[in-house]
Amino acid sequence: MSEAPQALYERLLTLGVCELELARAGRLEELAACQRARAEIIAALPATPPPEVRQVLEQCLLIERHLEAELSSARETVLEALADVLQAQRAARGYTPLRDRLRLVNADA
Repeated sequence: MSEAPQALYERLLTLGVCELELARAGRLEELAACQRARAEIIAALPATPPPEVRQVLEQCLLIERHLEAELSSARETVLEALADVLQAQRAARGYTPLRDRLRLVNADA
């Protein structure tokens, strides 16, 4: 295998580590850019990887599993925050004067 394809697998691992660091830091917009770059590299790889890149691919898989766990945790955090916002909105609506709430009713219904 030439050096260029081997380098692509190494770059894939480097991007995976970068993605994990960005996810841990909550920098999701930058993470999306890394994921696009990773998709471009994956598209350039052969369908069947050569045996000499096995260790690099195993490291990529491990990083990917950590990234999935990190993103799952971030998702749960966002969903909890959203639930708090919705609860606060319902509570605030309870303080709206009755006459203002009645104006929201659709007269055509």
